[in-house]
Amino acid sequence: MAAKSELQIVINADDKASKKIGKVRKAFQRLGKAAKVAKKALKVASVGIAAVGTSMAATVMTAAKFEKGMREVNTLVNLGDKEFKGLTDQMLELSKQTGVATTQLTGGLYQAISAGVPADNALDFMTIASKAAIGGVTEVETAIDGLTTVINAFGLEASDAEAVSDVLFTTVKLGKTKMADLSSAMFQAAPLAASLGLRIEDVAGSVATLTKSGVPTTVAMTQIRAAMVALTKPSAAMEELYAKMGVATGKAALETFGFQGTLEKLNEVTGGSETALVKAMGRVEGFSAVLGLTGKNAAVARADLDAMSKAGGATQTAFEEMNKSFDTTFGILKNQLSVQLQKTGLRLIPKLIPIVQRLSGAYDEWTELGDMVRRAWAWFKKDGDFIGALSELGDKYPKVTKKLIDFYLKAKDIKRIALILVDRFRALVQ
Repeated sequence: MAAKSELQIVINADDKASKKIGKVRKAFQRLGKAAKVAKKALKVASVGIAAVGTSMAATVMTAAKFEKGMREVNTLVNLGDKEFKGLTDQMLELSKQTGVATTQLTGGLYQAISAGVPADNALDFMTIASKAAIGGVTEVETAIDGLTTVINAFGLEASDAEAVSDVLFTTVKLGKTKMADLSSAMFQAAPLAASLGLRIEDVAGSVATLTKSGVPTTVAMTQIRAAMVALTKPSAAMEELYAKMGVATGKAALETFGFQGTLEKLNEVTGGSETALVKAMGRVEGFSAVLGLTGKNAAVARADLDAMSKAGGATQTAFEEMNKSFDTTFGILKNQLSVQLQKTGLRLIPKLIPIVQRLSGAYDEWTELGDMVRRAWAWFKKDGDFIGALSELGDKYPKVTKKLIDFYLKAKDIKRIALILVDRFRALVQ
């Protein structure tokens, strides 16, 4: 009976030990599965966050895009938090008032500041640029390109943006051109005109006259520039004409008569001879400008030039006219709603950032843990070395590692005791 009892004890001990060792294997398997489940759960959580209301997700993404654009602007001006928020609020309000999308405004603002517009004058400048874009049926950045080219070429201030815009609009109104065409072509003539002491009105008036007769805007600018070059780098024939005009140089002629007046004087002293004008101008482009702005076209050219001096209010007038359209009115309404949603999104972004960061960190951590557990389990199955397998977990997860080792050692002790009892039982029955 005693032998039978001892045998039962050994069998029970061995059975418990085997179960413990089995649990170790299962623990590894569960840990590996848990890592996979956690990884999938994190993926689901990420999708869930994005899917919490399509409109809210779109709101946050639109707000995030606007905020990113404003952060890009701030890399140029380095505003403090308070000033940055103030500029952000100003752009949101401008979007509500004009119907221009916030993303267009941030791109335009970046371009404007890059071109030298002071941050403290940004709102006024962007307001004019937005109105110019709407009235001129073009993009904000296109309008800003034209405005800043003129402002920088003629040494004007950003506060002169409205006056410049009015001149450009009057050019569009009187000529056969568009705001976009003027903005992209202005660089050809504006810098040289400014260096000669001319005004934007001189260039704009000539463009209006030339384009209304069918000359493309870029060609008109090329002709105007060629005429200015011919005047300042005179041929021998041109110097003879200057003598007849009573001036010594082209610069003196421009200062005395202005650009339009100088061309008319040249036409006058040559008696309208095209041959003499071609010889004096040297290039056909310059001659074409003289031909298009003098003679039978002189009265129109003078009227266009005079209109440039009376251009005040042209931008506002065009803006108000465009605001009468359903498309613009609806765009303003749509932007008012969008801005309100973006304000909500901007308030959510600071709260979402740490959540996204934690999710990102957790995803990486569980991915790493899953890989480590798979390597540890492969080691254990191959060599049966549980302690060595746990080295795969290393110091990354000390608490988990310690519990697994303690669990294993207890199971191993039970197995060892069971084997001792088996040996003793065998000795008794032999």
